[in-house]
Amino acid sequence: MDILELKKERDAEEVGVELPIFQKDGDPYLDKKGEQCTISVVGSDSKQVTGQHRRQQQKRLNRGAKKLTQMELEKAQMDSAVAGVTGWSGWDAEGEPAECSPDNVRLMFINAPWIQRQVEEGISSHSDFIDKPSTS
Repeated sequence: MDILELKKERDAEEVGVELPIFQKDGDPYLDKKGEQCTISVVGSDSKQVTGQHRRQQQKRLNRGAKKLTQMELEKAQMDSAVAGVTGWSGWDAEGEPAECSPDNVRLMFINAPWIQRQVEEGISSHSDFIDKPSTS
C-alpha cells in the first residue's frame, strides 16, 4: 500500500455525501415534488467532526474529576452529529424551505432522534457512500 494514497482517503472524509433519510417505518421522506429528502454529511475523520470531538474533550479535561450527566453525554453526541451535517434537501419549516443551520439540524434531531441515528451512521460509514474507482 502506497502511504501517499492514504492522504486521498483522508481527504475524502471532507467530501459531503448525500444520505437518503427514512421514516421510522422504512419509507423515505419525500419533499413536495415527490423526491427523497436527503442530508449531506462529512466523514468521522473530517475537520468538522474531529474539531467538535476535540472541543468536547477539552471541556471534559477542564471539568477535572466531575462526572458528566446523561444529558451532557447526549448533548455531546448530538453536537458531534450536527457538526458533521453540511447540507440538506427537501426539508421545510412551515411550508417554506428550511435553512440547513446548526439550530435547525438540532431541532430536527430533537424531534426525530431516528434521523440523528441515520446521520451518525452516515458519518461513521461515510466512505461507503463515496464513489470508488472500479478494480476491474
